[in-house]
Amino acid sequence: LQFGATDAQIYPVKLVDQCSTAQWMECGVVGRNYVISVDPNAGGNDYWVTMVLDVTEDPVQVVAMFRENGRSSEYCLKKTEEFIDYFCPEKLIIEKNGIGTPISEALAINFPATYIQQFSTSRPSKTIATDRILYLMENERLTFPPGIIAQELKAFRQYEGGAREASPGYKDDTVMALAFGCS
Repeated sequence: LQFGATDAQIYPVKLVDQCSTAQWMECGVVGRNYVISVDPNAGGNDYWVTMVLDVTEDPVQVVAMFRENGRSSEYCLKKTEEFIDYFCPEKLIIEKNGIGTPISEALAINFPATYIQQFSTSRPSKTIATDRILYLMENERLTFPPGIIAQELKAFRQYEGGAREASPGYKDDTVMALAFGCS
């Protein structure tokens, strides 16, 4: 499933609002299966996003998220490690680009029993992964708490040249963390 190259909003506002029904959780529940996805950053204006998805049954639910910028990688890594402790995920998906590889290596050392998968972001992989979010939403197979996830989804666009990114003034780090988890 791929959409044509148009300057268009990817996620319809009404659909995003319909999927904004989940609740935040502080820790995992025994017997549930979780996936954690991470869009790391190395400082600056980008956000480090660690997202927890409950994949036990449909709909998949976003149940926890850490999202901050302007913090050290060590601080954000520690927050990600806390989520691993709290949710005991069956899989951890981390963007490979940028500092993702050293972050993956650090987590592999500290959590050897956790399966870690790296996601290499390119224009084609970004399109496929963000299309997956739309597919799950359209089929009522994805929910997330209201707030920043919905805001970023509504601001995510595909431009005439085919590039997918946030509208000016917005970020797409949360969308990408969600895309990694949904992949």
